[in-house]
Amino acid sequence: MSNLKIGMFGLGRIGLVFAETLLSMSKSVQLIAYSPAKRKRFAHLHSHPNFQFCADLKEMFAADFSGYIVASPSDTHYDYLKKLVPKGKPIFCEKPIDLRADKIARVATLAADHKVPVLVGFNRRFDPQVQSIKQSLQGGKIGDLHLLRLTSRDPNPPSLAFARSSGGLFLDMSIHDFDMLRFLTGSEPVSIFCKASLRSVPQFAAIGDVDTALTTVTMADGTLVSIDNSRRTAYGYDQRIEAFGSKGMVQMNNQRHDETQLYSKNGQQAKPLKNFFMDRYAESYRREMEHLIELIGNPDTISPAVDVHDALIATKIAVAASKSRKTGREVYL
Repeated sequence: MSNLKIGMFGLGRIGLVFAETLLSMSKSVQLIAYSPAKRKRFAHLHSHPNFQFCADLKEMFAADFSGYIVASPSDTHYDYLKKLVPKGKPIFCEKPIDLRADKIARVATLAADHKVPVLVGFNRRFDPQVQSIKQSLQGGKIGDLHLLRLTSRDPNPPSLAFARSSGGLFLDMSIHDFDMLRFLTGSEPVSIFCKASLRSVPQFAAIGDVDTALTTVTMADGTLVSIDNSRRTAYGYDQRIEAFGSKGMVQMNNQRHDETQLYSKNGQQAKPLKNFFMDRYAESYRREMEHLIELIGNPDTISPAVDVHDALIATKIAVAASKSRKTGREVYL
């Protein structure tokens, strides 16, 4: 595919991941990116022949692009999508589309009315290990699925300002696991029960947030799902999945930059885990951007692997989890 001109909104932490990934994987993609101000952290992109920086938001909206990437601050996604969807070009939007389910539903309706594919950034669906587990489940390798365990623990908590604007643990962090349970089981949630507390980030009390949670979800097919989340670990980025069925079990374990292990009289020693999502899920981001390029080239024949409908359901699960945490009761979806 040649001469793709992609308009990008946002060059923060996740925006840089997408920009660097696109520019490294394809010489045929021209990336024009908007950010409110030039920053040192993306100064290195200015020397790339396929990168162009735009400081004028009106100019970005007026330009003609093959497709769009929305990686701006979360509270801008909804407003950007309202303006971009009617242009009729494929869009990638980092999650969340919005923190409110009714606004996400409006975007879904708008995208359907304009027949515009909107790919949403639940990147874990594109991870090779996650896809391998999905194939094992679909292929019946472990028989009927009985239990699904999802562990997601961050090495360090976000800032108080980010936590406040992101919607908190369930809408920002656990929402990836809420998407995973649907993706892996192929079923829909029926009920959810959540217990959560503050164990490592006491300042989150000021915004009514939590940093540690245990969640149990009952799926329509009878599968029981357990999710444990923490905002702080002492040993790196903890990402594990275990699927247990009638014929066996399949697991996804943590990744390290160096998988060699040392055995001596002192026991077994392994290298540290990968530190955060940019390292652990680098391949998933690359595959995500490949899928976007496919969508741009074939918008009438290819559907987004994860769309606004998926984002809406994950958000509804997150809202239900928060309600369960606050009431101490199981919530039915």
